[in-house]
Amino acid sequence: MNTLFLLLFLASFICLIIGLTKPATFSRFIKGKSARKNIGLIFGIATLVFFILYVATANTSDKKTTTQSPSSTKTTASQESKTVEPKIAAAYKTVATEDLSMKALGNKKLSDYSSSEISKLPTDKRYQFRIVIEKNLDQDSIKKIIESLISDKRSEDSDIDELTIFIYDDEKDAKEPYTIGKAIWSPGGVWGSVTPEIASSNNRANYITNYEFVTKTTTNTLTDREKEIRNDYNNKLDELLAKQTEWSSDSSTDDAINKELEDYIMKKYSITKDELDKIMVKGLIQ
Repeated sequence: MNTLFLLLFLASFICLIIGLTKPATFSRFIKGKSARKNIGLIFGIATLVFFILYVATANTSDKKTTTQSPSSTKTTASQESKTVEPKIAAAYKTVATEDLSMKALGNKKLSDYSSSEISKLPTDKRYQFRIVIEKNLDQDSIKKIIESLISDKRSEDSDIDELTIFIYDDEKDAKEPYTIGKAIWSPGGVWGSVTPEIASSNNRANYITNYEFVTKTTTNTLTDREKEIRNDYNNKLDELLAKQTEWSSDSSTDDAINKELEDYIMKKYSITKDELDKIMVKGLIQ
C-alpha cells in the first residue's frame, strides 16, 4: 500500500508540472478559461493527499517492524536459554517415605521444657526418604539428583524443615540403612538442629546439604547369593514381627524371634552363624 501511494504521488506531481506548463494536454478533460488554475487545483490537491498518505503508511510500517523485532529477539533468547540450561530430570524412584516430625527442641532436651512450654513449641517438620538411583553414577551426578529431589519437596511444601535421603542402587536393599550414601538437608547439615525460631520463621539462611557416601570395594560388595540371603533374612524378620499382637519390653521375646530367624536362614542356605553374621554387616556403613 505504501508503494502504491508513492506511485500515485509521483504521477500526480508529474501531471501537475505538465498541466501548469502545457494546459492543452488536459484540455480534453478540463475545459474553460481557467483550465491552468483548475489543473493546478486538482493535481496539486492530489499530490498533497498522496504525499501525506505515503508518509503515514511509511511510519506505520516502521513501527510494526520496530515492535516485532524485540519480540523476535526475546523469543530467540528464550529458546537459547532453554537450550543452554535444560531442567535436570529427577532420575530417582522413591521407595519409602517416613514422617519424623516432632517439636522443634533446638539444642535443648525435651526434659528442659515444661509441659506448657512444649505445647507452645512449633513443629520441626522433617521427613526421611529412601530412593533408588541408577547404578554406577558418579558422586556429582548423585548430588544433582538429590538437589533436584530437595527442590521438588520444598516446592510442594515450603514448611519442610529437614530432609534425610537414604540412597540405593537396588530396590531390594532399601530396607538397609543405605548402600550408596545419604544426604541431610538441615541447618548446617546437622540432623535435629532446627530451633523453635527456625521452625517458626522458615529461615533457611544456614541450610546446607551434607553428603555421606559409602566406599565400596571388592571386599565389602555383596555377591548375588549374599544379597539373596540378606533379603530373605529381612523378609522373614518382617513376617515374624507381623505376628506380634502387642509390644513387650521383655527381651526374651526378641531373643526368641532372632533364634527362630537365624535357624531358618542357616538351615535354608546351609551356612554357619558366623557366616550369617558376616553377610548381615557386609557392605554396610564404613
